[in-house]
Amino acid sequence: ISLNARVNSKTIRVRGTFDGKGKTYYGVGDGSSNEGKPAVFILEEGASLKNVIIKPLSGDGIHVKGNNSIINVVFLDVGEDAVSMNSRAAGGSITIRNCKFHSADDKVFQVNKESTWNIINCTVIGAGKVLRQNGGQKFPMSVNIKNLKTKGVKEAIVRSDSPFCKVNFMNITSNLPEDRWWKGR
Repeated sequence: ISLNARVNSKTIRVRGTFDGKGKTYYGVGDGSSNEGKPAVFILEEGASLKNVIIKPLSGDGIHVKGNNSIINVVFLDVGEDAVSMNSRAAGGSITIRNCKFHSADDKVFQVNKESTWNIINCTVIGAGKVLRQNGGQKFPMSVNIKNLKTKGVKEAIVRSDSPFCKVNFMNITSNLPEDRWWKGR
């Protein structure tokens, strides 16, 4: 274990800005891909997280509530989801910038509430999907993806069942052919 590592026995709730200064966080959850695990970080409405490395056991990653920023965060092994917004969140805008995500068993981002997602200068290596809107839901959602690099993504960059989901792709480098970047209605 690195001297830089911090074992979390409980979720860290962030109000304002949390700067991890490059430290590694882990130790929440059981390492499974089951739903309902605790998050490593919960970002309250308007909070920001930056300069953090998250390694297994990483629970359910980062939960966002709305108008949040995630900057320079690296997931060494995502597991189930890296960043999730649940249906009880306020919604709003989520900006994810200069982040890297490795080994997402299912998806990197899970969206369960009307919101706007801005994914900028990020890398995803190994995932079923990059972003998934909750299956069967029809709430409006906007996704703006700029300068994304993916390798080993199996299904889609964005998957949604909603006819009210709008996606803008700009400068994508992916193993998926362009006709598989989007899956849904």
